[in-house]
Amino acid sequence: MPRPGFYNDNEYRAYPFVFKPNLPDPLLATNVIVDAGVILGLDAFTTTVADYAVWLASIERLAQSFKFTFRYAEKNYVAKPTPLVFTCPSTATDWTTIFAESVPVTVATADPIWEGFLVVGKIETLVATMTIGQTLTFEQNSYQLEPGRIQSLNRAYLRSITVANYDRPRVPNCGATTPAATNDRILVVNKGNLKGPLFFKEGYNCQITQTTRANEISISALKNAGAPIDAAFCAHGSELPLYLGESFDAETQLYSNSPTCKQVISTINGLGGKNINIVGGNSVAITTDNDNNKITVAKKANAQTNCTP
Repeated sequence: MPRPGFYNDNEYRAYPFVFKPNLPDPLLATNVIVDAGVILGLDAFTTTVADYAVWLASIERLAQSFKFTFRYAEKNYVAKPTPLVFTCPSTATDWTTIFAESVPVTVATADPIWEGFLVVGKIETLVATMTIGQTLTFEQNSYQLEPGRIQSLNRAYLRSITVANYDRPRVPNCGATTPAATNDRILVVNKGNLKGPLFFKEGYNCQITQTTRANEISISALKNAGAPIDAAFCAHGSELPLYLGESFDAETQLYSNSPTCKQVISTINGLGGKNINIVGGNSVAITTDNDNNKITVAKKANAQTNCTP
């Protein structure tokens, strides 16, 4: 004698729902739904918690079909606002499979919050017991889907990449009593929600290596690697813009608002200004070292001890 099929067995047991001996009215015949499964997407969760529940919330009879509405909840078991609705013709034959997916959170993500399939058995059971326009509503703990029929994609895969940098350290204005706090640096987003084939491009002094066997991409700093040094590298004191159109100081040409080398010393012996002439007096020699940005004031080696008028 041949063994009955899997769906045939399910017509006589609670599966795919958790068996509960004392269910409140209304009762659902076991031969109506013989299998079901859902996938909870990345947008289905607000936390990283793995404790959740999915249940049959209602069945509504329309003129020529039935609507099976499922809902889900996280650990606190407060129902989420987005349902998963399966529409089944009232003339469906035994073991008809129906697929459904919910709406996405935003058009940008394009991914449904959750999706799934439903297999119906004897849909004529509902035809005989429900009138057009009638809705059966079930409590949350009545027809809960078996945990094994729920697949969670929470933290399961990478959907998009956002490129961002911490804002550069900013030099406080001259006279500020307290330095700028490092924890006040904000994230500057260069580009968000990047999808599809992505490419990494080496910048100045940057080396990118790909190890296919280890499924690894390494980005490291290496002198003279990557993009060749050009005029753009030196245009702003080797400070590079973090994003297109970043503004720089008109006087120093720097993005960080820091002083240039020629602005570090503001006064000498109380004398200020952009140009100060240092002239050696009797027996005093002034020498400069442009390579090291150094001025040396020293006594002449052949200086005499007498004072010359």
